[in-house]
Amino acid sequence: MTTTLMLLAGERWPQDPVADWVLLDAARRPLDHGRSDPRHWPAADRHELVLAGSLVIRLELELPPAPKREQPQLIRYALESHLARDPDLQHLTVSGRDPANARVGVLVVARSELATLVATCKALGRPLDAVRSALQLAPPASGEWTLALLPGATAVLRTGLQAGMALDADSTDTLAEWLALQLDATPAEARPTRLEVRSTTGTPIPETPALAARIGVELREGPTLDWWRLANDAANLLHGEFAPAHGGDGWWRQLRRPALLAAGAAGAWLLVQAALVAIDGGEERALRERGERLAAEALPGQPLLEPRMQLRRAHERALQVHGQLAAGDLLALFDAALEAGAPQPQALRYEDGRLTLELASAPPADLLVRLDARGLAARAEGSRLLLAARP
Repeated sequence: MTTTLMLLAGERWPQDPVADWVLLDAARRPLDHGRSDPRHWPAADRHELVLAGSLVIRLELELPPAPKREQPQLIRYALESHLARDPDLQHLTVSGRDPANARVGVLVVARSELATLVATCKALGRPLDAVRSALQLAPPASGEWTLALLPGATAVLRTGLQAGMALDADSTDTLAEWLALQLDATPAEARPTRLEVRSTTGTPIPETPALAARIGVELREGPTLDWWRLANDAANLLHGEFAPAHGGDGWWRQLRRPALLAAGAAGAWLLVQAALVAIDGGEERALRERGERLAAEALPGQPLLEPRMQLRRAHERALQVHGQLAAGDLLALFDAALEAGAPQPQALRYEDGRLTLELASAPPADLLVRLDARGLAARAEGSRLLLAARP
């Protein structure tokens, strides 16, 4: 069973090595969970990191229509007006697109920060298969915002499907100040009708009535937040220069199990076929040897070139010697033709074991099939039907 260890990296990780973790089975169901330093993390086949805090920022950009190969450069150009940092020193990941208005969600993390995280996990013997951002948690319903409270006094505010930001949540006052600032910066027509508050197990929820009164928006407590349960389409930051060398989320890891099953099934099928061929070959060889022994006994003193044909001819001669019809005799051929459904001939001719019937019209094709099934060599030439015993 393939297991995955999900790690929640807070603002100060790995300087503070303690992290929340969840161990998942192959169906991504939790097997165990805890909070500890790396020495006490459980063994796993795969490792994924979820980044909380402000290491990652999420922006929503509007890009002009352009070929896909030109979009990375357009994104970097658009980021210059949004970032105080050099865009060339950032690692960019597209996290969603809105075809209706050409808006693109982009996750931005410093390349040096991401390199440190990847190198640290590799040094711990926990090579990363994926790095995802907590900014992709808890997408809001239409017209609402979602506030996701995480361990370590951090929170994620989702204001849209492609928008999210990290907030400090060390106290209700701090959280209220951040929310008030964001609401003040939001046009009246885009303000939420309600703010849904969700928290992970063990994370305290601020007093919602007091918080609602301070920010002037209705609050509702939502279901418990599983920080490790991101959407299936949550973007993986490990791509390009950071793509996992050991496979990661690449196509081979996804197809490895089905490919191995298919290879095993194909191998088993080949073994069965080889065994059947060997058995069939052995039976065929035994039958051929038995036929040759019988032919040698029935045709003493004759070289066996075509035992089957030689035995048939010997049988025909024996029938004729004893006054019985052989397969190639006139009456035998004519009787077989009538039994197969041949029409009454207008004339017939027999010569050298071949019977020619003159019919009123061309014989039907199914008649030739029936004659062939009776062991006769039959062919049609216009309205004539030519018959002979098959050698």
